[in-house]
Amino acid sequence: MKRFILSKLNKYLRAISRRERNKETAIDIGQQRATVIKAGNRANSEIEKKVYCLYFLNSQANPTCSQPKF
Repeated sequence: MKRFILSKLNKYLRAISRRERNKETAIDIGQQRATVIKAGNRANSEIEKKVYCLYFLNSQANPTCSQPKF
């Protein structure tokens, strides 16, 4: 009887720890995904700025735009 109770308790504890690990993994994956999305958005905005600067480089429409640095 003691062995049966201990095996059930161990099984229950393993299930709890597995659930916790899965939660942590899901949080980590979500944070990594958010970081990648932020980096992608930042890169896109930099590209847009450079294209905008190139387009208006010889124009008076955007006098504050300086030579783009690549």
